[in-house]
Amino acid sequence: MSAQSKIVFVGERRSLRAIQMNVTWQDGRLAAKVLFEALATLGITEDVYVVVDAYRDDASLDVSIMEGVQTLQGQGWLIIGMGKKAQQVLTMFGIPHRPMIHPAARGKIRRREAYQAHVADILKEQANDQGCTP
Repeated sequence: MSAQSKIVFVGERRSLRAIQMNVTWQDGRLAAKVLFEALATLGITEDVYVVVDAYRDDASLDVSIMEGVQTLQGQGWLIIGMGKKAQQVLTMFGIPHRPMIHPAARGKIRRREAYQAHVADILKEQANDQGCTP
């Protein structure tokens, strides 16, 4: 990833636990903590990425967010789809993106080192960006 690259991480929607705790990605709690720690280990600072959810808390699609993601992709931002549902919405909107496992995923990937290695692999420099899914 180049020094000027900007990234949009697109998730599905807030979890029930995040709603109960009244936290969002910006609070850095729950799944955000896992993602932000992985990015920090790669030297990626908060000024080069944003994290959004494709759906509102009521499970309705947030079209304005998706249109904003389309605009940023058109401006050269790298789009990362976190989880299958987010990736499906990105594909539905025709937004090229790289698929990534969601930071709240269960199993072996949940280990800190495994998830950090996964994020590093997804974000590694690819000159022709073949890793994007149309």
